[in-house]
Amino acid sequence: MSDQHAPDQLLGATALLPALAGGLYWLVYSVAIILRTISYALLRLLHLLWRPIAFVLQPLVYLANFLLACLALPFRAIVKLETLYIYLGIAALVGILGGLLGSLITSKVTRTFLKPSPTKAQKVRSVKDYRQQKQQQKVNDQLPTLLVPPARPVNGISPQRPSPGSVSPGYLSLSDGSRRRGLMSTAILEEDDSDL
Repeated sequence: MSDQHAPDQLLGATALLPALAGGLYWLVYSVAIILRTISYALLRLLHLLWRPIAFVLQPLVYLANFLLACLALPFRAIVKLETLYIYLGIAALVGILGGLLGSLITSKVTRTFLKPSPTKAQKVRSVKDYRQQKQQQKVNDQLPTLLVPPARPVNGISPQRPSPGSVSPGYLSLSDGSRRRGLMSTAILEEDDSDL
């Protein structure tokens, strides 16, 4: 018995389906008409309000257009100078590659034809060696000033003619050896100006 009722239920459902679809269609259609009417009325109202709002905002619109044009100006200049950038970029690449190629060729030629001189390994000095060298240098700096004999004239001409007011080299003091010779150690002689 249940097998006989199943086809009857399917027949009832298929008959009901077009009725439901038709009702749903008219419902959606009526809602769409209502929404279209409301949106048309709102757009008409906004269109009436847009003209005064656009008139009030017109200076701001012009200012924004001007600022955007100023911001876009460097990009327009870059577009106009595009060929120059391409030319300079390729020239830089050719220069770099040429320099690298020249460097490579010269290094290969010098390695091939000129043997590099062997480098000497420098002796690492210790603190003790450094102090001994400084002490020896200090002693050597003091010795020549103490042991210099006075200059002798050769053929009647003195090799060093002392200037007036200077001490002859034979009479050096012990402190002269420790003093550095140079512009700071020389005395500056001033001349008296006469008003004649």
